[in-house]
Amino acid sequence: MKTLKLSIKLKIILLILIFASSNCEDQYKSEKYVNDTPFTIKPNESIEINDNLRFLIDGVFDSRCPTGVFCFWAGNVELSFKINQNSSQIDTLISDLSSFNLAGYNWKIMDVSPYPVGNKKIGLSDYRITMLITQN
Repeated sequence: MKTLKLSIKLKIILLILIFASSNCEDQYKSEKYVNDTPFTIKPNESIEINDNLRFLIDGVFDSRCPTGVFCFWAGNVELSFKINQNSSQIDTLISDLSSFNLAGYNWKIMDVSPYPVGNKKIGLSDYRITMLITQN
């Protein structure tokens, strides 16, 4: 009887492990960043494009003219990227809502939010960056 209970417990544990691993696998596959759909990320969120290409945005330098303020210059926003490709790191600064080609992909920055308002300070962790990455 003890062997039967042990066998049932092992089967239940095995089923739980199989279900959990298949669920994680499906979740990973659903996170596709290279397609025709824009995605939104936070600064310092590491994104894997493929096995040899990862990136994160580790800085947002926002000099856009805040809403409700008169400015002589519209300003811009710059994003600091850390791109790891084949174990090499590329640090680059991308200005404004622009696009660039790297490693066989077209990277387009579509939006950086929130937009500054008055004198309100925006913390790095409060920014959201909407991007589109497509394969060339």
